[in-house]
Amino acid sequence: MEFLKKIKTQPPAVQDYVLGPEISKRNATVLDQYRIPFGQQKAYMAILQSVLVKETPLERLPESLASALGQTVEAVKPVARDVAGLILLPLDGFLGDVSAQIRAWGGDPASYPTDRVVVPTSQQPPVVTVAMTLNSHLKERYQTIAESFFRGVRTEAQVLELLERSFKTGGLELSEVAAETALAEIIAEAKTRKVEEPPAVAEPTPAQKPRIDAPTFEDEAEAASYQEGVLDSREAEKANLTDEKIKAAIDEIYAASGVFPADLDLQARLKSAIEGRLRDIRDSLETLETLVQPKELGGAALSQEDARHVLKLVDNKLRAIHEVHQQEVTTVKQAWIKDEAQKLSEAEATTQVKEAVKRDSLYQAIIAKSARALAKSSNQLGAAAAASVSSPAAPISTAPVSNQVGTQAGGAGEGSPKRAQLLVST
Repeated sequence: MEFLKKIKTQPPAVQDYVLGPEISKRNATVLDQYRIPFGQQKAYMAILQSVLVKETPLERLPESLASALGQTVEAVKPVARDVAGLILLPLDGFLGDVSAQIRAWGGDPASYPTDRVVVPTSQQPPVVTVAMTLNSHLKERYQTIAESFFRGVRTEAQVLELLERSFKTGGLELSEVAAETALAEIIAEAKTRKVEEPPAVAEPTPAQKPRIDAPTFEDEAEAASYQEGVLDSREAEKANLTDEKIKAAIDEIYAASGVFPADLDLQARLKSAIEGRLRDIRDSLETLETLVQPKELGGAALSQEDARHVLKLVDNKLRAIHEVHQQEVTTVKQAWIKDEAQKLSEAEATTQVKEAVKRDSLYQAIIAKSARALAKSSNQLGAAAAASVSSPAAPISTAPVSNQVGTQAGGAGEGSPKRAQLLVST
């Protein structure tokens, strides 16, 4: 009844096809071909109806079928491919790019019926995206999340986690269905979006020819690009590893709880609540509320006793994960401290060696300079001594004494002739 109300809001051409006899025949072909048990056909029909009224994104069809039929995603891809080709392909364009999804799941759209439902433009409802329903602040947060996916920084699982995360922890706090719809919209936009690269920086004309081994702008750009690629690759590998660990933990807790609802929807909701707590999207109180809420309100419909039992297992697992993480952080920190200490010790030793070499060089320079100065002084003294030995003695004056005496006598005056004669005779 609920499905009929929703389908009546769709364009008349879509109503005619969905409520007509042809779709029932094709649906019966799928049920017979894959021998879907009668007990699982109700869940299968609920998923198909959800896709037809655009509540479940077409891209999520394999995951939804795997949960409903209790099989792996890979095992149900042929089912999803034939459902898309036989039942949904006539609505190609209205439900999205159905042909592209068939190819993505390994099929060929040309191998299916070629009839198409034409929906006049005047009958098409206005497109309302998840982003349109958000306020300005959350729109900015949504755009930031989408941009990180466009640039390959976050995986689909990480984006979905952020979309469901609470407001206070940086998320949008969307419901599971709204988050999956938003993710499908982001993926669809990514296929048609070209991420603009920053303009390349022109290399300036060098003043002189650089050395052959000198780094260039191209080298730096290549190194930066390589480093960015390595970081993105490492982050992607790390994210995939974390996702696998969480999925394993969910299965482990689900098996240990002993709580196995017969309803497939309730099983999926129980696992979703466990995952939300493990990913720290919801706190313990929010998780408990989800576990005990009735199915009609989107909960897992557990009793208080079962819900508390499951929550205790989840919290114990979360505590163990945090302890392991703390131990890993401590180990990494200790290794880093040891490495830094070693680097410091090596740097000090290198400095000491350099200083010793510098002192020795200075000492040798002083010794060499002193030797040169001593040799120069010795050469000068030797030259002076040789010069004094080889030069002749100064000549002795032969001037007559009388001249000197006469000069002196003359200086005594004409009144002393006797004294002058006495001296001469002597």
